[in-house]
Amino acid sequence: FAEPRSHFEMVRPGAVLYGIDPGNLKKLRVPFRPVVSWFTQVVYLKTLEPRTSVGYGRCFVAKRRMRVATLPLGYADGFHFHLAAKGYVLIGGVRCRVLAITMDYVMVDVTECSDVRVGQKVVVIGRDGDEEIRVEKIARMVGVPPYNIFTSLGRRVQRMFRDRRQRLPLLPQTAQSANERLSA
Repeated sequence: FAEPRSHFEMVRPGAVLYGIDPGNLKKLRVPFRPVVSWFTQVVYLKTLEPRTSVGYGRCFVAKRRMRVATLPLGYADGFHFHLAAKGYVLIGGVRCRVLAITMDYVMVDVTECSDVRVGQKVVVIGRDGDEEIRVEKIARMVGVPPYNIFTSLGRRVQRMFRDRRQRLPLLPQTAQSANERLSA
């Protein structure tokens, strides 16, 4: 986009289609915004007592009493294993730290979110209130290019394409797990 020599009749936009800045759009003041969001929901809530663990190999051990929410997605769905202990999700506009990741589930600390309930929406990528999780930030945390986050999403993650004007799903695809949704 930045090179005048690359201005032709056809362009291969690549990751820009997902709203990912290839590195030069901000300098060019090209108006774009992220177009992909990933949502799931809380499926289980539990109180952990001190010295209680969650995750493979007791990867997280509680130092204090805490409330933990379980989300129905894991590294088999494209939620990178390296986000354990450093990633977060948004629940009710609040950042909730990822504690442990298994193949099919993610456990997050919801101690500071007093009104979390089973069935509540969780933002994995996207905006919730004033908070936002951008794919570029997740990619930096796990050390991969941003497009790799999207290409790693598993078959169980349901894709929903939305018409911005009508706010209705277009061309929905079924997924093995109806608890997860990727919307563009």
